[in-house]
Amino acid sequence: MERKASDLSAIPLITASRTNTALAAALATVPEWGKTLDLRAAVQHKLENLTGTTQPPTPTSADQIDAWLTGAIAATDAQALTDRQHRALQSLSGELTHSLDSIVFVHGDVMLTALHTQLADVMKDVATAADKLEGADNANAAITARVEKYWRALPELRARYDNIRVAQAAINVAIDPTLQQSATSRYLDDPLASDLVLAN
Repeated sequence: MERKASDLSAIPLITASRTNTALAAALATVPEWGKTLDLRAAVQHKLENLTGTTQPPTPTSADQIDAWLTGAIAATDAQALTDRQHRALQSLSGELTHSLDSIVFVHGDVMLTALHTQLADVMKDVATAADKLEGADNANAAITARVEKYWRALPELRARYDNIRVAQAAINVAIDPTLQQSATSRYLDDPLASDLVLAN
């Protein structure tokens, strides 16, 4: 499978993992991801805190010219240094982003296995809730049977499940942008009819 150097699929993963705990946990199972991500964050912080230099004010008398000239040259040199630092840090940030992309490409199976473990835990909790509900299929029935605690747990379980599926899709796209699309049936108009989901 060929990957272009311009494929920066790690960036959507970085963004999504800030709000998707399932994805963040799966990515964290590969130590290289966390180390590289931290280094990239430090580079980004350095970039954001680079400041330009200010030229000295225009002299108002002849006896200020020499001091102004010294200050102007120093400011120009300082700005040139800042520009070089900015370019170097941008290059390093791009290199680290490519490294993150490669980490997902190489260790994607490990990350997906971690999601599988999360999914198994969720489905175990779902099975427990379903067993405790004893057929109650609405809030009133759950209250009557005094199992409303398990009824109230269902939205949180669904949210955990959805997060895992979103994380799975994000990692699959990072591994191969065509994987998610090619796994969907061409014959059924059903977004859930995906080999990636049905396989689980």
